[in-house]
Amino acid sequence: IPEPTHNTTLPSIGWSETPHNHSFYQHRLRDYLVIQGIAGCLVFLFVLIYFPSRPTYAPTASAVTARLSLRKGLKVLLRKGYFWLIVAAYALTSGVFNGYSLALEPILSKSDISQSTAGRIGFIGLLSSVPANVLIGALGSAFTRYQKFMNVVILSIGT
Repeated sequence: IPEPTHNTTLPSIGWSETPHNHSFYQHRLRDYLVIQGIAGCLVFLFVLIYFPSRPTYAPTASAVTARLSLRKGLKVLLRKGYFWLIVAAYALTSGVFNGYSLALEPILSKSDISQSTAGRIGFIGLLSSVPANVLIGALGSAFTRYQKFMNVVILSIGT
């Protein structure tokens, strides 16, 4: 956006200060933040007024089941074998990923790649993994019959 000239006035508000004056920007920013705060408070007030304390119908079947205490739930969870399988799979892949990301600079320094370039490579790799993970998640939900096989293949490729 090009900067306005010194003799530009703002007819919508009626101010005739020059846009290069810092107090002009401070006042405009303050007005914007006040309007935004008032709008946020109004939305919060409407939410408090409109929403009931509890829904008329349970949203899911699990919402009406009795809850365990945290301690009992953790004991039950820690005795399940598949829980430890998931923990091991996550720990293995995140450990390998984090190990490579920490060692990326020393690995690439042998190829005359600077530390900042290595950081950019790691950053781009991290950003490109987001759409790839969304795609893999979509494929996993589309092929639910083969989900265990897909998890094994994806984790094998990842490590």
